[in-house]
Amino acid sequence: MRLKDIKLKNKILALALGIIITFVLLIAFYIIPTINTIIEKRTVGKLDNLVDIAYGTIEKRYNEFKDGKISEDEAKRLAKEDVSGMRYAGKEYFWINDMNGIMLMHPVATKLNNTSVLELKDPNGVYIFKEFIKVANDKGQGTVSYMWPKAGEDKPQPKISKIKLFKEWNWVVGTGVYVDDIKAIQKSIYSKVSIISIVIVLFSFVLVSMITIPLNKTLRRILEHTEKYGSLDFREKIEINQNDELGEISTAFNLVQEGLNNLITNMSETSSEITSGTKLIEEDMKKLGISTDKTLASTSDVSAVIEETTASVEIVSETISEIADAILSVSKKAEDGAAKASDVNKKAGELKSMSEKSNSETTAIYNGVKERLQDAIEKSKGVKKISELLESILGLSSQTNLLALNASIEAARAGEAGRGFAVVANEVSSLADMTAELVESIQGTVNDVTSSVNNLVEDSTEILDLIENKVLKDYKGFVEIGDDYNKDANELNSIMIELSAISEEVTSAVDAIAKNLTDVSLASKDGADGIEGILHMTEDVSRNSSKVSEILDSNIDMIKELEKQIGKFKI
Repeated sequence: MRLKDIKLKNKILALALGIIITFVLLIAFYIIPTINTIIEKRTVGKLDNLVDIAYGTIEKRYNEFKDGKISEDEAKRLAKEDVSGMRYAGKEYFWINDMNGIMLMHPVATKLNNTSVLELKDPNGVYIFKEFIKVANDKGQGTVSYMWPKAGEDKPQPKISKIKLFKEWNWVVGTGVYVDDIKAIQKSIYSKVSIISIVIVLFSFVLVSMITIPLNKTLRRILEHTEKYGSLDFREKIEINQNDELGEISTAFNLVQEGLNNLITNMSETSSEITSGTKLIEEDMKKLGISTDKTLASTSDVSAVIEETTASVEIVSETISEIADAILSVSKKAEDGAAKASDVNKKAGELKSMSEKSNSETTAIYNGVKERLQDAIEKSKGVKKISELLESILGLSSQTNLLALNASIEAARAGEAGRGFAVVANEVSSLADMTAELVESIQGTVNDVTSSVNNLVEDSTEILDLIENKVLKDYKGFVEIGDDYNKDANELNSIMIELSAISEEVTSAVDAIAKNLTDVSLASKDGADGIEGILHMTEDVSRNSSKVSEILDSNIDMIKELEKQIGKFKI
């Protein structure tokens, strides 16, 4: 049998049993032997400590001897007494023998004191004290296993003793424990471990039972419901109130059950609706047959009307074509008028621009000449100032002559002393005369210049008046005339453009009408063809209606079969 074919309950029990068996084997073959080894090691360790205590007591007495406090014999006697009185665990003791096999002190078997014990052997043939001496010689200390009777008993019992050599006196001090005491401890521990193991095993069985029994019941419940689902019974849900994997499985089954319930309910309702719809369709198909007959008659009438419409459309199309030609002629003439108006507008604009340019240039020249003439007239007034200055110079020259005359008179009165001054006075008088002549000459020239300037001013004033009152006014008139021409040309151009636009719109409208009429004509032809097709299709519909009725009858039979199958489900 394969593992996957074993029931889940048996798998869980097998797993629990395997764990318990593994646990028991682990305790029996590992934990208990390990505990025994630990107890033995601890027992030997305890013996080491006890022997060290007795050894320390002997060493103490030896040190007293070495220190001279007591004699060696006294030290040995006291050491024996001290060790003889030492006890542990109530009745356990120490003994002392030497390396020659003489029992120096045995607190229990006193008959052995001061006798040779080399030949003593246990029932197993072990020479006990020879072994002690051998271990002492080889290692100085160690353990020996043998058999020795307990205090107050004659029957030897297994025993382990620890001995240690005190070299200074060649003494061997030792003590031991009986193996049965160790066994008792081990047995006690084994009993406790066994009890604990049994408790754990029982608890494991109880725990496994607590898990497997409810698990088995839950699985039984799930299996019962799945068997019902297999027989199409979806009326009950799986009632499991737990949150583990089985609870999740149960929840999933319940969701499936609920979904199937809804699906079957919907299928049943849909089937009823399909049945009702099929009956309605069957009635509609009967009405369709009646309507099809009426459509055949109406279609024939429509076909005749379409033929008459096609003939009327052809007549209207010819009339629209003549209107389109007339409008096209008007549009062309409007375009020519607009072109001529545009030329007039262009020339009027050029005339206006030239007049404005000439007016601007003439005005600029007039303003420049006027400004320069006014500046020249202002500057010509400086000639008068020159005349005035010349008059002043003549006055100064006359006064200079008078002063020179007075100076000559004074120099003549002065005689020889004023001769040099008289010469200067004569020179000054001569200079004054020359200045007077020069001034008179300049005055003549200035008078000529003044006369010429006055003539120039008069001529310039007349020219400026002519430009201002005549030329500039004429240029302004030219500008106004050019502006009027420009406005008239613009208005004429707008009228022509508007007329052309209207013509184009009318042409477009006429074209659209012609196109629509063409479409109507084509549509009428197509309609005639379509009507003929409709007649054929109507006949096909009439024939197919009976086939549809047959299919509907077949569908009703299939729906009844579907309802029969749905009725097998229990919800």
